[in-house]
Amino acid sequence: MTLIVGLKCSDGFVVCSDSQETSGAHDEYRVDRKKLVVKTCGNFQIAAAGSGNNGKLIDSLTQRLHDNIAAASFLSIPELKKFIEQELLDFRKNEASDYSRADKDMAFIIAAHSIKQPGCAVWISAASRLTEVTDFALTGHEDYRYDYLLTNLYRDNLTLAQGMFLGLHLMGIAEQTSNCIKAPVTVVRVRPNGMREETQSVIDQLVLRVKLFSSQTDSMMLACADTGLQPSEFGRQLKEFIATITHFRKEYVEMSLGEKIEQGLETVNDDYTLIPAGTTINYNPTEQQAKQLREMQEQLVKTLREQENGQQDYARIISNLAAVKSCSEAETVHRAGGPAPNESVLQAAGTAIAELSQAHFMGPYKISEKASIALARFFGFFNAQFDLGFGQDENQRLRMMALDQCIAVIESEFNSQSQAPSPANPAQS
Repeated sequence: MTLIVGLKCSDGFVVCSDSQETSGAHDEYRVDRKKLVVKTCGNFQIAAAGSGNNGKLIDSLTQRLHDNIAAASFLSIPELKKFIEQELLDFRKNEASDYSRADKDMAFIIAAHSIKQPGCAVWISAASRLTEVTDFALTGHEDYRYDYLLTNLYRDNLTLAQGMFLGLHLMGIAEQTSNCIKAPVTVVRVRPNGMREETQSVIDQLVLRVKLFSSQTDSMMLACADTGLQPSEFGRQLKEFIATITHFRKEYVEMSLGEKIEQGLETVNDDYTLIPAGTTINYNPTEQQAKQLREMQEQLVKTLREQENGQQDYARIISNLAAVKSCSEAETVHRAGGPAPNESVLQAAGTAIAELSQAHFMGPYKISEKASIALARFFGFFNAQFDLGFGQDENQRLRMMALDQCIAVIESEFNSQSQAPSPANPAQS
């Protein structure tokens, strides 16, 4: 037997599968076998894992899907769904016609990503029909405890990281309660822009986290239900629980950050957030690392200057700052109960921030030193995660002041450049 789970997340899907395969009349033979593999098949990425009584029949159908999808010319996910349904029906009627009903009783969880028309889906099969996974789906070893666990822990807004934790938590419980399910677990992340299989080293780390956090939450659950505990003792256990969980999280964030720095921050391309947005990084590099960082920064500045395409024109900088200001003003109105900023305002601000960032990183190239410093101060203030104790509105007002000051300096430098006399033309002197 096997166990496969598909989870719908806010930013994609997570599919997990164990690696034990049983065979024999009484499931007396057990072998380790990787069942969930990401395959590029023509215009699609496919990851399909099946459960049933005949492993060879499951393998045969999986291979048929890979081959025939690779030869197909269509591009969209809806077309792929219809195609797979027809393949399932044809396989049962023809290739598997001589097999018993029990052997043909197979169920698959199939993940798909369209390479040329970004989109993705995860389906669970029943006979020759595919049903889209809109929350969670299980197939394989049947046990009401697994469905019960998912029913209680699943949430509509799960992130990919939380989906991975939930999938691994389920697989850990299943391995402890069944001889038919065994690690290592394969985890595949599915998003509209791609499909990836998680590395075993990362899965091992996540499994350890699941076990540590589960033991802490189980202990705290018992304390919460024990009304006989003195309030002071309950308070002590609650504080200890918070301190322990916070310590674990801090350690894991620091470990993840260290790995990303070792890997090279410019090469990081994770599908899900491992380090909270706004985290302040205090990094003391070695002399060799500091040299590498300087060289990277110098190369970035050089590349940006070589590819400069008007980002440092004063008029364009002023226009981009105005777009950011319009969006900030619209957000202030929205917080006061007014309408939300429309899509065009948000898109214009996003484009403006990107170009302003490039202008800022170039330094005093086509703009003056004073203008470059003004942009640096603006970004320092604009990106700051701070609270002076006056509330969100006051923080926003201070950011708007920094923005207005930057606009004033840039306009002043632009006017100074416009009024400066042009250099004499030697041909006319």
